Amino acid sequence: TEYNFGFKMKFGANAALKLSAFYRNQQDLITLRHVIPITNDYSTQSMYMNGDFATIKGFTATFDLRRTNRVSARLNYTYQIAKGSGSQGGSHATIAWQESDPNFPRIIFPLDFDQRHKGTAVVDIRSIEGDGPEIGGMHPLENIGLNLMFSFHSGAPFTRIPLGDAYSSLLNFNAPPPIEATNSSIIPWVYQLDAKFEKSFTIRSMKLIAFLRGINILNLKSYDGVFRQTGRPDTDGWLNTTSGKAILDTMGDYKDDYINW
Repeated sequence: TEYNFGFKMKFGANAALKLSAFYRNQQDLITLRHVIPITNDYSTQSMYMNGDFATIKGFTATFDLRRTNRVSARLNYTYQIAKGSGSQGGSHATIAWQESDPNFPRIIFPLDFDQRHKGTAVVDIRSIEGDGPEIGGMHPLENIGLNLMFSFHSGAPFTRIPLGDAYSSLLNFNAPPPIEATNSSIIPWVYQLDAKFEKSFTIRSMKLIAFLRGINILNLKSYDGVFRQTGRPDTDGWLNTTSGKAILDTMGDYKDDYINW
């Protein structure tokens, strides 16, 4: 079930602003539950069934500028909140596994896809036929285009666990308990700038376009995920624990290689 309310305004002949608010409710999402038998002759069974829900709400703002003085632009920003009782079918696997009675807890929390901020800014600059100085009967700066796209979004949520000797990603986890409410922490924001430069030529009856495209031209590094102990993508912090330090002390000349590994 989804509701959407929009508003659009025009500025002059070439610009427009569009605002839109939305509210979406999803029911009967797949989740994992324990089926508790009435008699003791059968063990409890985990089954997928309809039981979770999600509520997604937010707003979107879009600004469009038609080509004016050889420049066009489009700016888009979305803010949304996604909360519910389960992000996916296996979200409650640990709870279901430990469940001993049919009173399954239902708690609303930020979902795994709760991405609060997302936006893009596209600017396109193009010269036209005859632009620029004439050199040898030609206009070298005519029919040139530069397109820039800057995109960004906030990081995905995750749940921190303690930094402890039993919780090494290297030596596998041992049912680490969370130290905060589900999905309370956020991975750092992601930024990217892409560009495309092109020039068109006409040779007899053929129109040719030469272009150069760059992806992430600022070489910005972003996280796909982090270790839940540290919130970093490169270490789970285990080497700073008592067990980790004890292992390092036995490595001798291979200590640095082990740390890098």
